[in-house]
Parts: sequence; C-alpha cells; structure tokens
Amino acid sequence: MTAVCTGTPVDYTWNSSLATCSPLTGSAQAASSTTCTFPAAGTGAIRLLAHYNSGCFSGCFATAAFDMQVTSPTQPVPVCTSLTASPAGPVAAGTPVTLTISCSNNPTSFIWTANGAPAGTTTTPTLHVTPSRSTTYTVTASNAGGSAAVPQSVTVNVPSTLAAVSGTPQIGTPGLALAAPLVVLLTDANGNPVTGARTQLVATSTVTSDVLSAVSDVPAQPGRYQVTATLGASTATRNITICLSASPTECGVFTVTVQTAPVDDAARRVITPMEVAAINSATQQLSNINKWLDVQRTLRNPTVTQGLKVSVDGQALPPMSAFALAPTTKDGNAVAEKGGGASADRDPFEKWGFFVQGDVDLGKQSGTTTQTGFDIHTWGLTLGTDYRFVGNHVLGAALGLVKANSDLNDNAGNQDTKGWSISVFGEYVPVENAYLDLALNYGWNRYDSTRFVGGAAPTARFDGSPNGNQFAAAFSAGYQFYQQAWTLNPYGRIEYVNAKIDSFQETGGFGALELSSQRYKRTVLTAGGQVQYAMSTSWGVLVPYARAEFQFATQTSNQQVTAQLVAIPASGQIIQLNGVDKQYGNLAVGATAVMPRGVSGYFNYQYLFGNGQFNDNRFTLGLRVDF
Repeated sequence: MTAVCTGTPVDYTWNSSLATCSPLTGSAQAASSTTCTFPAAGTGAIRLLAHYNSGCFSGCFATAAFDMQVTSPTQPVPVCTSLTASPAGPVAAGTPVTLTISCSNNPTSFIWTANGAPAGTTTTPTLHVTPSRSTTYTVTASNAGGSAAVPQSVTVNVPSTLAAVSGTPQIGTPGLALAAPLVVLLTDANGNPVTGARTQLVATSTVTSDVLSAVSDVPAQPGRYQVTATLGASTATRNITICLSASPTECGVFTVTVQTAPVDDAARRVITPMEVAAINSATQQLSNINKWLDVQRTLRNPTVTQGLKVSVDGQALPPMSAFALAPTTKDGNAVAEKGGGASADRDPFEKWGFFVQGDVDLGKQSGTTTQTGFDIHTWGLTLGTDYRFVGNHVLGAALGLVKANSDLNDNAGNQDTKGWSISVFGEYVPVENAYLDLALNYGWNRYDSTRFVGGAAPTARFDGSPNGNQFAAAFSAGYQFYQQAWTLNPYGRIEYVNAKIDSFQETGGFGALELSSQRYKRTVLTAGGQVQYAMSTSWGVLVPYARAEFQFATQTSNQQVTAQLVAIPASGQIIQLNGVDKQYGNLAVGATAVMPRGVSGYFNYQYLFGNGQFNDNRFTLGLRVDF
C-alpha cells in the first residue's frame, strides 16, 4: 500500500485494526508505502499520519483513512494420492498395522471404514488397526472446502482358512431344495473361528439356474456360515462355492450330484415289499388262529353232533354226539366209559387237541407311477395245542413259521422273508351259542433284500438284510343261530398289528441305500357273517360254508422313513409311502370234515377285494386230532 502526498512529509505512521502493516513508521524516502496482512475477513480502515516538519508544532501533520472490506478466499478440497499400510502384509491375525493417507490442501478430518463398516474418525492422517482377517480399509479426507473426490483404499491380507464342513458331497433333485444346508467354517491364522464375516462371503454355483440363499450365520456356532440351495433344471453335477470376497481363492467347495432316478423311487422298491411281508406274517397267524377256533365251534355244533346218523359198512351208528367226535375202537364201537354212576354221563368231547395248519398266500401289488409292482408269495405253518374246559371254554398256544418271497417287476429285485412267531389264544362262552375269542401273537422276521439296477441286464446289485419284529392281537365276538342242518354265525372282530423293521445299509458300492427304521401300525374293524350246512356221509360229517366280511382300517400310521445314499451321508430324503386303502373285505368258501376217533380236517379259500392296487388269494389246509 503506497501513500501519495503533496509536499514533502518527513515520515509516515500507519495504523489499522483490521490488518498488520509493516513498517508502521519510516523516513520520507522509505516509508511512503507499507505491506499489510489481513488475518481474517472483515470491514475496517487503515489510517495514515504524514509528518511534514519535525520542528513544527501546529499544522505539521496530515491524515488519511482507507476504508476496506476483506473477504476470505474458498479453500481447495483435499487431494489424496495414496493410502499405505505398515507392515504391508500379509500379516498374522492380531498384528498391529498403521494406515497412513497422503493428502494435500490441509485436510482436517479423516473418516475410515473396514470392509464397508465404520472404523472410526481421526484428525490425523493415520489409523492403527489389528485385523483378524483380510480386510479392506477405506479413508475419506475432508477440510473446510469439502471432501476428497476419490476415497483411497488398501487391503491388509491376513492368511485365513475357509473350509466346507457339512453338506458335501450331496445329492439333489432338479427343482427341489437340497436336503442339507451348505456350511463353511472360517478360521484365522491361529485356528480361531472368525465371526462377523457374513457380509464378506459370496456364494456361487457352476449352474446359473440354481437358486442360492444369502449367506447367514449358523446359530450358536461361531465362525460357521451357511447357504441353502434349490437346484435348477440342469441334471449336471455342479460345484457350489462360498468364498471370501477379499480373498477369492479362499473358498469352501460343495459337490452336488443330481439323482436322475430319485432316492425315494429306489427306496420304495425295498420298503413296500417289506411292509407287506411284515403285516402279512402277523395277520396270517391271526387268521390261522381264528380259523382254528371256528373249527372248534364246528366240532361241538349241535347240527353236527346231534341227530345225524352215519353208516359204516352199511350199519347204523349212534348219534354223532356219542360217536363221531368221541374215540372208538378199531371195530367202530364207542370206547366204554370209565367209572359208574354220574361218571357214566361224562362229557363226550376230548379235552386236549393238537392241530397243524398250512397256508399259501398269493399277493400281487400292481405298479403305479411311484411304485414298482411286485408279486409276494407267503407260506405259513402253524402247530398248536389247546385244552377245552367245562363249559366249552378253550385255552391254547401255537408256534408259527413263515416264509415269503417277493419278486419285483422288470427285474428290479427280490426279497426273501423268514420268521417265526408264538401265539396264545382262548375262547370264552358266556352263554350258549355265543363266544368271545382273543388271540395274541409275537413274531420275529429276517428280510433278505436284493435290488437290481439296469432292468433285464442289471448293471448293479445291492443287498440288505434287516431284522424286524411284530406284535398282533385280535378280539372277536359272535353268536351262532341254528336251523336244522344250517348254522348262521354273524360276528365282529378288531385286529391290531404293530410291525417294526430295523434300520440297515445296503452293500454293493456307490448307489447303495441307507434306510432308517420302519414301523407300521394297523387297527382294523371287521363285521362279517358265515353260513354253513352239515351233511352226513358214510365216513362222518361234511360241513361246507361260505363267509363274507367287510373291513375298515381305523389306523394306518407309518413311521417317517428316511433314505440316503451310503456314499453321500447328507443326501437323506424323507420317503413318501404309498397310501393304504381303508375299506375293503374278504370272501371265503371252504369245508370242514368231521371223522371218527376225534379226527377232523378243513380247507379254506379266501379272496381279498376292494384293496386298491393290491390283490390277494389265500389257501388254508388243516388237520386236528383230539386226545
């Protein structure tokens, strides 16, 4: 700033409240100008005092004032060139690292983030960190003029391990979710689980149509993260990876294969024949006991024992009550009574009886869209004895043997079932012509299963041999109406079966199944009637009969069965079992032959109707001897 004055001042004095000027006082030659500095914006004046004569005391000075307004210029925003880490890495987890940002234009604030999350604000260009995993740090510098246009970033690499811990290998079906989630474990260089990394993990599949969920934490398992997957339409084997975004080569890899013939189809080929064999082995024994008790009633039926005459070698014989069912001599005469008096009127029936009964059951399951058809042939043998009490009450026990063969259609496999059972049974006669029957059965089976893959020319064979047991009970009630040689017997029955098959694994290499235990419960109500006619012959009495019964299954519960490939433990699938018809029935015809010397035999044919895709024919032949 320069002053221009008239005359010749000897010196100058500068004065200001707004600025700092230098020099403030000087000689005429040197001080006609001054330099002022304005430390802040504002409005004010700079004053000048000019001194003309050093010996003058009045009118020797001249003054001037310069009014000025000072404004601050706009400060440029920071310009940052680099963000560095020291040490640069890779570093061990927990190692102290200093981050330094280089900027111009005097930044006054620095905002830091770590993997996108806030990491703090500083007024200096440094930040001290101790990363536990690979982390990308970003900083934005700012001053009064604004923030840097381009934030700076640096990645500090911390060696870590990301590994798949469950869900691989796995088998799936196109369009369906995988049975198990895909789980990885993230650990640091010291082997400690790394938490809070969910947003830093990325899941991808080699099949783009697969649908993957967002990565989520596994509850209560630090360092574990999971993804669920629904497979797309492709049948190709795929790799699904979960990787660290900051370290793309650090991944957990999951191999998923597609089962073109789903596990549940293969499992049903094994399960359904076993189910039928388990239920049949129990109900067959109950049927044998019921048939035998029916024969017992026939032996003491008055249409058989009273008023019927037979002829042997042309000679008339006593009534059947005194002969046909009572022991005789070799000449055909009744055995003499022992004792006298009242003992001479002894019960004409023997107390003890032994019976043997065999039956053949031919069943056929038709194929459906979800079940391969099969034939099942069951052979049963029952040996038993009983004792008849006064009042015609009966108590007995029996041993049962069973063998069943199942052959699946299209050479899909076969099964061989062998087992045994014990039964106790009894009949109570509350009033004449009425009866109450009870039978209890417990059995054990072994199931030898063979499953083929490849049809007529199998390419693989898988074998399994589980064991099982079953409990069954039947309660019956009925009443017999007599009219001459006719007998009408309406009855009702309730049956309960509880069959269990143990869990097992097939053998045979890749493709072998592992099946959980199976349990089947059935409660069936039956209402039926039987009509029979007694005919005298030269050798005894022949009693043909016909029977019809209708059945209703009030309980058909099946325990949930899970199947998976042995080679892929995480491939488990819940098997949807085929439904069971609840209403069906039986038609039966047969005959009982009553002969002298306490011998009787019987034959029965029974046909199952109305049971959906399952057909069944049962043939029974039995022999009884009283003693």
